[in-house]
Amino acid sequence: MTTGIILYSPAMSVLSTILTVSRVAPHMKRLNEMTKNNHQTYATKRLKDGSIEVKDLTFQYENTADPIINDRSFRLNHGEKLVICGESGSGKTTLIDLLLGLNKQYEKGEVMIGGVNTKEYDLNLKEDVCYITQPTKLFKGTLKDNLKLYLDHYDVEQLIEITADMELDTLGRECDLSNHLILEDGLNFSQGQKQRLGLLRLFLGKYKIIIVDEPTSNLDDRLARKIFSMIDELNATKIIITHDEKYIQQADKVLNLGDDEHEYQV
Repeated sequence: MTTGIILYSPAMSVLSTILTVSRVAPHMKRLNEMTKNNHQTYATKRLKDGSIEVKDLTFQYENTADPIINDRSFRLNHGEKLVICGESGSGKTTLIDLLLGLNKQYEKGEVMIGGVNTKEYDLNLKEDVCYITQPTKLFKGTLKDNLKLYLDHYDVEQLIEITADMELDTLGRECDLSNHLILEDGLNFSQGQKQRLGLLRLFLGKYKIIIVDEPTSNLDDRLARKIFSMIDELNATKIIITHDEKYIQQADKVLNLGDDEHEYQV
């Protein structure tokens, strides 16, 4: 079967919360067709592990002089941590889209997730991959409503523990934490609180791969160290887009985009 990857549940509103509107538009029709055509089969196909292998990957946008991803290769074993860095427009988001099968139109190369070639098989990645982009998007409703967009179920006691670790426990003093009201786009929270709320699902699901874009951009250094430490404790392959020098030094592998460097070990 060669119809592609099923990334999230058939509710396309879920996808729109994960990607910004400008990025969703080119993929909505294709993903909707994929979901409709494979509704009966995708739920049984899961990743065996969080390994990722990219071989000689090259991708070029139409009407551009040079590939934005040019002959890239790297491998991550389950549980390893890759930091991706590079200036705006260097191909970070494009690479993630290629990894997740949101874009399969690459000129050459191969992308394997959990030993599966992403061009050849349908996968249900909702349970196995957590992808959090910036800026954080929250919807009007309760915290539970927002979490249910991504998680079929979660442990409330674990939620209380994680919010305490993330120093969001003050939210639970006013009412039951799961029923805490969130205004549209999280307007009743500071940018730092909003960012941490957006990260909660990282720690409530049992993912094999997590991909996070600038997870601490609105946090002070002390909180940033704490959040990075929590991420590192997860039993998952981690792909983190960040320019945080301290965290880059702790990575298993670093991929610099937009220069002549490929992957290098730190």
